[in-house]
This record gives sequence, structure tokens and C-alpha cells, in this order.
Amino acid sequence: MRNKVCCSDYPSRLFDRMLELGSTKAVFCGHDHYNNMSLEYKGIRLTYGMSIDYLAMPGIEDDTAQRGAELITIHADGSWELEQIPLESIVSGK
Repeated sequence: MRNKVCCSDYPSRLFDRMLELGSTKAVFCGHDHYNNMSLEYKGIRLTYGMSIDYLAMPGIEDDTAQRGAELITIHADGSWELEQIPLESIVSGK
């Protein structure tokens, strides 16, 4: 499952509606186990958070590079920053 992004077969219009409204700046969702990513598409930041599970699929308990958290800092002026915090950097103190 590495390097394979999974998505629904249902043809949702959610993203189209966000574009129509013009008020959505970013969407953050759970994780896709191995595929941590954040990109901007048509002016909206789309982010898959880092994974923290150990039980999703056989062998994943031995892999640690994909584990961690997303820190979203929202400032008073409405701007925001996104930082991935790998679990390895917390455990090792880097």
C-alpha cells in the first residue's frame, strides 16, 4: 500500500462546493497510513495527517518513519502554519 493514495469511489462534490463558496482555506483529515502529504490545489491546502497507529496492516508495527503528528498553529490575524512532527524526532529529542 505504500505510495498509493486511497479515496472513495463515491463522486462527492465536496471539493467543488468548497471552491464555489470561496471561504475554505484548508482541509485536514486523518491519515493514509504510509502517505503523509500536504499540498495546495486550486488555492486550498489539502493535508493527510501523519499516522500514529501500529495495527492497520501486517508489518506496519516495524515501520516508524510515517508516524507523528500535525501541528496547526492559527494566528490572531487568521493566518496559519502547518508543521509535521515525526514521532522519531520526539522520541529521540531531535
